[in-house]
Amino acid sequence: MNNEDTFDIDLSNLNDVEWGKTLHRLKTVFGDWNRALEDSEEHKLTREIPSYFNAPWWGVVSNLCIHNAYHIGQIMLLKKSMKHT
Repeated sequence: MNNEDTFDIDLSNLNDVEWGKTLHRLKTVFGDWNRALEDSEEHKLTREIPSYFNAPWWGVVSNLCIHNAYHIGQIMLLKKSMKHT
């Protein structure tokens, strides 16, 4: 999945059925994310990622979690504002 996939919005499809599909896709992605973390060896989290500024895996995982939480908040704010229009 890339930015083209995530930001391609067909305004004619803004309805409860499509919202349900979006939530299902989100749950699937986060389920995969959780399984990948659970399946990782603990010692991997302390290794550095040479191709990513030598950052430790734990720092990247932490940043991704915060990044995801931020965007989930944005999504919920937009969804709420759409209910009131």
